Amino acid sequence: MSIGSPGAGPGGESGEGNDRMAKKNAAVATGKKKKIAVTLPKLKLFFQFRPGKHGGDADRAVPGLDFSVVVGGAEVKAGKTAADGSIEFEIPPGQAVRVEVLGSSYAVKRVRSLEAATSVKGKQRRLSALGYELGTVDGRFGEKSDRSTLGFQADQGLEPDGIAGNQTQSKLKSEFGE
Repeated sequence: MSIGSPGAGPGGESGEGNDRMAKKNAAVATGKKKKIAVTLPKLKLFFQFRPGKHGGDADRAVPGLDFSVVVGGAEVKAGKTAADGSIEFEIPPGQAVRVEVLGSSYAVKRVRSLEAATSVKGKQRRLSALGYELGTVDGRFGEKSDRSTLGFQADQGLEPDGIAGNQTQSKLKSEFGE
């Protein structure tokens, strides 16, 4: 039998890995439970007078609106929109989330991945996130998607033709991100 310092390995050698193992064993021996921190994804919503990102907050933002965030039927956050018209909150997985503002209730759905910017759904999702109303993101480029595309193109100084071609896709990427 060899004798060493606490956390020492065979023959008395000491090391960081051995120190961790000693602490783990001590926690198990004393019945202590480890705490695990879980970080929930955050969402930032913007309330604006018009869609897009052009102009400053004073031009677009709707600050000072009373809002509440309801998760699983319980209010988890309430307050006023920030100077840029935003609210920020965490989204727990698998929970129904609603934002209540201006007397209306909006369901918030977490999307695990974003469709490719070249796909119809990808274009629709980005237009919708930028505030262009197009109804359901369904992968069909109908009348509402066409109007949203025209509005986006006009706001961006592009030729408003309603076709989400290369220039429009490039602008969507630069305004929204990949």
